[in-house]
Amino acid sequence: MKRGLFIAVVATIISFAQLPSVMAQSKLVKQVERMAKKDKSDLNEARKLLQPAFEHPETKDLAQTWYVAGFIEETSVERDYLALQMGQNVNEGNFYNALDKMIESYIKAYKLSEQTANKKEKLGKRDVENMKNAIATYYGFLINAGSAYMENNDFEGAHKFFKKFVDVKKLPLLADTPAAEQDSMSMQIGFFSAYTASQIEGNLQNAIAEYESIKSVPYRQNDVYQLLAQSYVTAGDTVSFMNTLQEGAELFPEEQFFLFNMINVYIRQGKNDVAKEYLEKAIADNPENAQLYFVLATVYEQGFKDSKQAEANFRKALEIDPQYADAIIGLGRIYYNEAVMIKSEANAITDFAEYEKEDARANELFKKALPFFEKAVEVEPDNSEYLMALRGIYYNLKMDDKVAEIEQKLNL
Repeated sequence: MKRGLFIAVVATIISFAQLPSVMAQSKLVKQVERMAKKDKSDLNEARKLLQPAFEHPETKDLAQTWYVAGFIEETSVERDYLALQMGQNVNEGNFYNALDKMIESYIKAYKLSEQTANKKEKLGKRDVENMKNAIATYYGFLINAGSAYMENNDFEGAHKFFKKFVDVKKLPLLADTPAAEQDSMSMQIGFFSAYTASQIEGNLQNAIAEYESIKSVPYRQNDVYQLLAQSYVTAGDTVSFMNTLQEGAELFPEEQFFLFNMINVYIRQGKNDVAKEYLEKAIADNPENAQLYFVLATVYEQGFKDSKQAEANFRKALEIDPQYADAIIGLGRIYYNEAVMIKSEANAITDFAEYEKEDARANELFKKALPFFEKAVEVEPDNSEYLMALRGIYYNLKMDDKVAEIEQKLNL
């Protein structure tokens, strides 16, 4: 026998040897489909019987194989749904799992059917309509599934179902159906999808991408910008953090989160002039906001080292809100720090008369600071920082009884 002829014969034998296996698997898929359509079919058995079709190279990527897999899960979902309608108990986990698999299988089936050039491998119109109707009918339960997982603080499970709801509404298969409409519910679930994504460890970049995709959606937009900004901080992306804050500040000028975070960044960067400019503009827009005056006072105090301007702005904050503890302590701190500095410098003076003069000047400032720290402790009686500062004032003014009272409170 010639070598070329021998090769051709072998090739033919191999080809015919494979054919029955391919035909057997295709036949199996049809048999499982018929089985699943029976009223009381064993769906677990159907799943097991279909498994070889996913393992065979000729049928694992056929649209029909995935369609049948989806149909099995649809049948499971339908049975549980009918049971629920009749007031019967069902296993929620199994219901949601079958729903998830149904949608995934039908998506895969539709995609494979659209991609193949072989008309025989394409799904028929009836099958396509069935997939479309099944997903449109049951996809709303994805919200229930996400909510159930979220209640148990299982953010990974919650995100899986919320994200699937968002993605389902974008499916080409549903493009001409009401399910594709982007309504208020879509906005809400888009938000929860992004939020739960941000709660999953190691998923930060995916969460950022989801927040970015919904930041222009008019649902809890303020929250989205804040969460997105916080995500960029966690990611260490200062540039994107600042860009997000600036966008947020423009969209929500009354939201202090964006303004104060921007100012904090500028202060840390030593850009006190920029911080001051933003604050003065904000004050012009909202002159009765005590917190804005407080932050401006802090910029003057810590950034410009201008205690006079700091004092004036702390006082302005207290005119608006006399109980503003931070402004109270801020004003007291100016006097206290100046007193401590004078006291420290006085200790280096060798001339006793000059020392007495500077020491008296320091004590006058301690006296000025005293009512502010007492007021701060009155507002926040358990604040140990305020108590320690007040103790220092009492000590320098030789008010020993008061020192003892504070030490008793602090368990010193």
